[in-house]
Amino acid sequence: MPPRQRSPAGHASNVMRKMEIMKKFVPRLLCIGLLFTFTLAGRFDVAVGASSNAPYSSQWRISGPSGGDVRSLVVDPNDPDRFYFGTLDGQMYTSSDGARTWHLLANFNRPRLFVDHIIVDPRNSKVLYVATHRHKESGGFFKSSDGGLTWRESPELRNEALHSLAQSERDPNILITGTFNGIFRSTDSGETWTPLSTASTPGLVHVESLAIDPHDTNIIYAGTWYLPYKTTDGGKTWRIIKNGIIDDSDILRFRESHHNLVALAQFCSILLFRVWFSREQRKVSGGRARAAITIPGW
Repeated sequence: MPPRQRSPAGHASNVMRKMEIMKKFVPRLLCIGLLFTFTLAGRFDVAVGASSNAPYSSQWRISGPSGGDVRSLVVDPNDPDRFYFGTLDGQMYTSSDGARTWHLLANFNRPRLFVDHIIVDPRNSKVLYVATHRHKESGGFFKSSDGGLTWRESPELRNEALHSLAQSERDPNILITGTFNGIFRSTDSGETWTPLSTASTPGLVHVESLAIDPHDTNIIYAGTWYLPYKTTDGGKTWRIIKNGIIDDSDILRFRESHHNLVALAQFCSILLFRVWFSREQRKVSGGRARAAITIPGW
């Protein structure tokens, strides 16, 4: 009996199905392979570092109250022995003896409130700024002028989910915060807030990282769940800056230093790992692919 012949249409259909399967699974396999490679290299790097004279501590101990998740940790710029950390349950703890002992500083009495950002004002360590959220739900902005004994909540940000917070180095009176809906700015140390013009810029929402140029307060960088943005006119207009960054990259953090901008991004929709984008160097460290890039022209 002669073999059954497949029609050209059926053959084409099978080819299309196979191509669709390949399109779905090849990126995943690539991500898995990259992550496996970076993990192996990271373990090798850690093993080498442990046996060398690298300036890292090889011994760690638990510090702080047991239980819960620490969402943020800062050191007083005027007192290296004073620490603050925020939790995912609306609490703040502090230590005045180099993290040997801790005590509860503030409880905002809001379950599942993520205290993700704490800033100690470098001019006066008793002034604390706190930005909070419940992921997509509102959190709010809180300020204390007495070291955390009493707090004032900003009425303008009460209904906003705050995912980022930054203070200007050139003018510390200027604060900016990124929310689920856009960006707000304060020019009076967090007393009042006004929204920046972001509605006309597609994609400039879900702002989870911010930086202000240390030499020009009108230059602001904003990182979203997708791409980085920049303004040079104080937030009136914005443009996308993504040289070296793939689309749909979470811009987790910006660091502005000595005229150079470093962005910490996270990409790959299936398995996530972090990448430093940089022109100068590429290295694998700690199981993460890093490429620490400075982009003076940003």
